[in-house]
Amino acid sequence: MASAAETYASEEGDALIEDTIEAFGELFPAEVLASLIEQLQLVAEGDGEANDDEQAFIDALTEAWQVGDEDE
Repeated sequence: MASAAETYASEEGDALIEDTIEAFGELFPAEVLASLIEQLQLVAEGDGEANDDEQAFIDALTEAWQVGDEDE
């Protein structure tokens, strides 16, 4: 049986992550999604600044979930 890390590192893992992002976007209200993104940003910056991969993932979530301060 593959470990979680092995699964997420595979193409199957990429699809799982994409499916999960899509499901969260459909199931949770914008306020919850925004809170998740804020918390992920804090974790990513916990050791200083978010690295490029971390920030790219957070930016992708923000875009996928259409969360942000565009018209606030």
